[in-house]
Amino acid sequence: MTPPMNRPDRAAALHKARARATATPDDPSWPLHLAEDLHGIRADWKTSAEVCADAAWAARSAGRSVLDLLSPEDVHATNRDPVTTRTLAHLYLSALRFDFRCPTLQRLVEQLAQPARLALSSRPALATGTDPIVLFRVAGALRRLGRYDEGLSAIDRAIDCLPPGDISVHADLVRERSLLCAARDLHQHRSPTRTSSGATS
Repeated sequence: MTPPMNRPDRAAALHKARARATATPDDPSWPLHLAEDLHGIRADWKTSAEVCADAAWAARSAGRSVLDLLSPEDVHATNRDPVTTRTLAHLYLSALRFDFRCPTLQRLVEQLAQPARLALSSRPALATGTDPIVLFRVAGALRRLGRYDEGLSAIDRAIDCLPPGDISVHADLVRERSLLCAARDLHQHRSPTRTSSGATS
């Protein structure tokens, strides 16, 4: 019988799996060990995605990107058990997202079988308002829509959510904030001119 989600022993096992994965980025077999751990605790899709995102981020921060260990074939593999396939897919897709490899990520998802794409789109959203990469993308979309104040709010939250010392991603977020400020200032500068022209014509 599946143990309840809130049992202390399961929570401890989940914590151990997360710690083990993030503590051994130099071990090339850590993704498979993580898959074993997640299988052992019967992690659901959302839990797997969250743990894998943490592990991929830790590996990236240590200069040992998951992209050096896995390949697109690991996402499409059909010769593994479902939990291992899901774990490797979560790790690889998270690594692509953290590196801002959006075209590659899009192509990879488009190559999935149609049922897998419908299933992926129906999963619960992982963005809880605390993922800096998601907030970064939201801010860019809002800028292109001309919703500058909302975009600034999103990018400010993204900067607040960044782990300490992440210089490379911080620079990308600061650049997006500068673009938002410039676009907003240009829009505000043009608006009175159009109003004045309309009033005098």
